[in-house]
Amino acid sequence: MKWSINAILRVHSFVIMSLAVTAGVLMAGMFIIIVYDVTIRNLGWGVPVWAVNGTEYALVYVTFLASPWLLRQGGHVYIQTVTSIMSPTVKLWAEKLVCVVCAALCLLLAVRAVGVTIGSFGEVEITQFETPRWLRYWSLPVGFFFLSIEFVRFLFSRESLYGTEQGGL
Repeated sequence: MKWSINAILRVHSFVIMSLAVTAGVLMAGMFIIIVYDVTIRNLGWGVPVWAVNGTEYALVYVTFLASPWLLRQGGHVYIQTVTSIMSPTVKLWAEKLVCVVCAALCLLLAVRAVGVTIGSFGEVEITQFETPRWLRYWSLPVGFFFLSIEFVRFLFSRESLYGTEQGGL
């Protein structure tokens, strides 16, 4: 089977969207867990020991699974006051430099996170209950890898990393 660049980009977009939807479902689940935990505690029916740990894990997952989609949507943070005073040429070169540096850093962090995740296989984290330690880390290499791809995509596309700026503060 011969893959075209458009097919690869469609698969990549599907994966990015799937990760974001998963993060959204996890956020809804965290909301339900927190409401359940508070309600049970206030009614004096005991303490669900899994609620805090489950929410802690979900926070890490949400952060790293949603970040590539957030970058694609322009929801990342940048200093608009700096970019608004740049000439279009300087701004373009600065944007390309930012994309190269960020892609390289994210790829480096993805590789490092793979090592940490693999290194944690066989280890158990004991808090309120025993959990395989790799469960805490698996979303880091996934998120950083897809972030690096997104920065490379911005590097070679006509789409601006900074979106369409409208004025300053």
